[in-house]
Amino acid sequence: MDTKVAPKWHESGPPAAKKPTTERDRNQIRAKEMVISTHKRIYKTQEESEAAFINCNVDPVPNSIEWKRDKRSPPETRVLIDNNKYFSGVEAPTLVIKNPNKLVDEGYYQCTAEANGKSVYGDVVQLKVFAVEPGVSRANTIIPSHSSLTEHELNQPTPAMHASVDQGSQMSFKIPEDIDLNRQKSKEDVSDVFERVTHAKKRAKTGEFGKGSVIICIDISPASNSSEPSSLHLAEEFKHYLLDGGTIQLTDESQTVLHVDKEASFKITPQTAAKDSFPYVNISHGEFTVPIEKTAIIQTYVIASPEATPIQWYKVEEDNRIPIEIDNERYFAGSIISPTLIIRETNTDDQGWYQCSATNSKGTG
Repeated sequence: MDTKVAPKWHESGPPAAKKPTTERDRNQIRAKEMVISTHKRIYKTQEESEAAFINCNVDPVPNSIEWKRDKRSPPETRVLIDNNKYFSGVEAPTLVIKNPNKLVDEGYYQCTAEANGKSVYGDVVQLKVFAVEPGVSRANTIIPSHSSLTEHELNQPTPAMHASVDQGSQMSFKIPEDIDLNRQKSKEDVSDVFERVTHAKKRAKTGEFGKGSVIICIDISPASNSSEPSSLHLAEEFKHYLLDGGTIQLTDESQTVLHVDKEASFKITPQTAAKDSFPYVNISHGEFTVPIEKTAIIQTYVIASPEATPIQWYKVEEDNRIPIEIDNERYFAGSIISPTLIIRETNTDDQGWYQCSATNSKGTG
């Protein structure tokens, strides 16, 4: 039986009601009381494992977070959350590093959270990356049991949702070199490098070179089955190869090496991008097979203008979409800057169909 206790007031009557706080007031309180916890000082991982996790909790949820890294403490170099190798977000501030590399990723890390112009700094932690000994198999190659994770496109999307289907993509970028625009073999050279980097055979066709700061355009065909990577994923993979210092070497007499103009932005355009400005959501593969107790990374891209505000993941069971809470414990990323869904320590309950939606002022994709 529940009981209710009546409040005791002074003779002057009940206390005056507090005025509702404004968003600015809430931000000030948030910044004043914000606490960052990184759980431990030293994290250890195996080189080229599925992912390394540097755990971080920020309470309450900040306006933004930033990670820094360096070989010495305190770290000063900003970690670019690129939705390719590094993943994080305000809802799940843990830093997830895909396929950690000892030379690049080992070092000291620090998380900074910001609210209303005030920053709070977390403890400096160290990440140690252990190389795999020669002749030793990696753990994920000897586990026979797998959990299959699959992207699911609903057959009948709701009227407010635009279904994103891979029908090919085009990417373009600038190079500063002065090359012979009429040399047909140069286009084949670019396609050959694309194939070598992405391991996707006969998916790319380099179009005519544009004049003025030489613009290279590559048409990428769509995936032919669920195991092939999407055209958008291949474009992103090649983009990051070039941004990380990769080059394109031609087979002309001078063996010309093309360097990408990094100051000029890459342009990647899906052939089926919604003309009504709905967000375009693309999952890299139609199906993912992941060893049990390992990390699942469901690589996802969102192209939206106006910018998408909320990103929401669902697990689809019997045509029911069950929202997934990005809890920063088992589920990570799934944010505007990192829309990819990361599931830690998968089990057989994770097997099934998944769907990602993104919403902007025009609608949901």
